[in-house]
Amino acid sequence: MLALAAATATCGDSGPPPPSPTSINMFPASANFDALGDTRNFLAAVRDQNGVAMDGTPVTWSSSNPAVVSVDANGRSTAVSNGSAVIRATAGEAVGEAPVIVEQVATTLVRVAGDGQDAPAGTALPVPLQVQAADRLGGAIQGLEIGFGIIGGGGEVSPSAVLTDSEGRAQTTWVLGPRAGEPQAARAAIAGSGVPGVAFSASGFAGPAAELRQLAGGEQSGLVGTQLPIPLSVQVVDAFQNPIPSDVSFSVVSGGGAVSPLNVTTGFSGVATAVWTLGPSEGTQLARATSGPLTWEFTATAAATAGLPSVIEIVSGDDQSGAAGAELIDDLVAVVRDPQGIGVAGVDVTFQPSEGTLDNTVVTTDASGVARARWTLGPTVGSQTVTASATSLTPVIFSAEGRDPGPTCVTGTPDADNFNITLCYVERVSDETEAAFENARVVWESLITGDLSDVPPPPDANLTCGGPAAPPIQGALIDDVVIFVTIEEIDGPFSILGSAGPCDIRNTNDLTAVGRMRFDVADTDRLATEGRLEEVILHEMGHVLGIGTLWGIKGFLQNAAPNGQTPPGPDTHFNGPLAIEAFNDAGGQNRTSGQKVPVQNTGQAGSINGHWRESTMNRELMTPFLDGGVNNPLSIISVQSLGDLGYEVSNDAAESYTVSSPNGVPSFARPDDRIPLIDDILWMPLRVLEDETGRVLRVIPVGGR
Repeated sequence: MLALAAATATCGDSGPPPPSPTSINMFPASANFDALGDTRNFLAAVRDQNGVAMDGTPVTWSSSNPAVVSVDANGRSTAVSNGSAVIRATAGEAVGEAPVIVEQVATTLVRVAGDGQDAPAGTALPVPLQVQAADRLGGAIQGLEIGFGIIGGGGEVSPSAVLTDSEGRAQTTWVLGPRAGEPQAARAAIAGSGVPGVAFSASGFAGPAAELRQLAGGEQSGLVGTQLPIPLSVQVVDAFQNPIPSDVSFSVVSGGGAVSPLNVTTGFSGVATAVWTLGPSEGTQLARATSGPLTWEFTATAAATAGLPSVIEIVSGDDQSGAAGAELIDDLVAVVRDPQGIGVAGVDVTFQPSEGTLDNTVVTTDASGVARARWTLGPTVGSQTVTASATSLTPVIFSAEGRDPGPTCVTGTPDADNFNITLCYVERVSDETEAAFENARVVWESLITGDLSDVPPPPDANLTCGGPAAPPIQGALIDDVVIFVTIEEIDGPFSILGSAGPCDIRNTNDLTAVGRMRFDVADTDRLATEGRLEEVILHEMGHVLGIGTLWGIKGFLQNAAPNGQTPPGPDTHFNGPLAIEAFNDAGGQNRTSGQKVPVQNTGQAGSINGHWRESTMNRELMTPFLDGGVNNPLSIISVQSLGDLGYEVSNDAAESYTVSSPNGVPSFARPDDRIPLIDDILWMPLRVLEDETGRVLRVIPVGGR
């Protein structure tokens, strides 16, 4: 009995076991990270053996793979690298686990190097094209496939698909297309993503002279002492047949006679021409063209007398094309020869057009047997002909193609009282699109009020700025700015909407004389439908006039940012006094975080250094983004920046604007309906024109501004 009583007393005194950590619930139960540096706060709910919460119980945190995700003593985890791991919370014998995955998602692709270069056509650019991919927090992404491709000018990139390295960078070599002087462009994009790609531009120039080739004038016959009917013509070209400006000398090698001129400095065509008057000796005579070490020899046969006419032949002027109703550039030139190929003088040649008019319909051959006439085409779009005949000889037929006249580029009578912009459309545009361009032109003409010096247009301004299809500038003088407009394929919808910039500037004030605006055909109609085309055009026209494009050569761009700068680096700013005063008056007087006026210092080459800073200027028209659903005002700040460049301006047509964030918004977020103006500055070599003659004095390369 005593033993039983003792046992009963012992069991009654022990009571229930104390609570101990038995389970841990994790919140969140799992996590996915899309960027390095991303963080999550984990919570651990500790419960005892009866499921009762044990608040305040110390917990030890750990990561199964700290190289992927780290965790601190408070359960705050941070993504370190791509991969998977488990976050653990431990209290006594209890363990809670939350699986995590880190998989970076690319949100940006920026240029790092290689844009805006030039090199001989057909050769590799000296600096590889390089881009960098990053996640939303700026973390470099390794192992991401970047596709490189050519979007203009031919050439090739190699390799075309590259995986990013540990710094998120990928690079390739760009071999330019073989044609010099044509715009060349390449593009990089993240394969299979919606991240906007980036474009690179380059210029190919002719390489070293490789050949002096004959164009015309070889193997002729003529009377002694007379001029040969076909001028001697040669062209200096590089290995890809690109013409090269050169000095060419002509000389007579044998037979006496003379060539004129003796020395020719070619233009960009590389073509040199001279006339050859045969000497007094019958038989074979030689003439020579020389350019440096390159030579070409012409052979002619001289005779004392000519026989009877036996054939009429076309010398030049055949197979031309021109606008219907316009005068052709080249004369129609025919020669009457005897059986030995000698030109016969005094023969009447009749020129009969199928339509159009000739300056002379009956022409008597000269001492070289040549007859020439000038042809103005008729109104027909399509084939037209002129038949040249002489006595009983078989006639020859000159043909020409009458083109649709299309848009023209005609400058008006110089107006000393106003600032004028002439828009030259390379191809016809819709009435709605043309109205948007014309409305933008009127706005800028109302903001710039002072006349500029009138400059004779360079004869090749359309080719160097507008492209091969651009109409030549007609008119004695440019008053005040000519802008070539093209609607063309660039890179498809929603990336590069367009780009613009000056091509030719005046030597007296470095202000624009000729510029270019190009827009992507894939975006133009969409922007018009959305009612946003005119704003984009107004913005791009500002770049042609000099906003962002002439800041550097005028000395107002300070602390320029390198291409692809991210995050923001130097305090890039525009230090023109008129723009600074306008910035202060618009609410920027309290800016203390940097210099005035702040310029975009992060992003791509088409955005940085050429726009007002987005995080400070927000909705101003000349920032790198246009906001949707609201007005993007063209402010006094932009107008006065043109005043700093040297234009005479008026604020009357400027729109009301306030700098709402003078010190910027560090984490500036853009709405989804914004228009990013990607690569919208068209960086081209700037030709400096002599005001009085229109002669090109020098060329400022893209890298020189």
